Amino acid sequence: MNIYYRNLNANCNGDGVTGSMSLLTVKRENMADYNCIVDFGMVQSSKLKSDKLHKINSREIPIDVNVDDILLTHSHADHIALLGRVPSIPQLDTAHIRMTELSAKIANIILQDTCHLHMKECEKSSKIKVNKWYLI
Repeated sequence: MNIYYRNLNANCNGDGVTGSMSLLTVKRENMADYNCIVDFGMVQSSKLKSDKLHKINSREIPIDVNVDDILLTHSHADHIALLGRVPSIPQLDTAHIRMTELSAKIANIILQDTCHLHMKECEKSSKIKVNKWYLI
């Protein structure tokens, strides 16, 4: 068995909190590979303009394998806030989202707040078009 790690974070050159997102692949003999994304977070920054931040958080996420699970380590926006995009990514169609019971309760609040923040970003810039995934 071999385990591979791939960083899926957006690179902000130190200008913000990098949205945590990694892909773990477990290659097993005589079995299908197991793929797990650890965290699905958005980038946050007071140093970046709204349209730049929106572009980073709306980027295409480089997932080229079918994902079995999305594991959320904890319910901070930089670890969960892009969950609203999951339905729009075909490789995540059958992924199970896993977290602790307490994280799930907190995640509900964080995701509603994050949606509100995304909408405010859109209002600040006439260049931003609202995507469906913001409407959680």
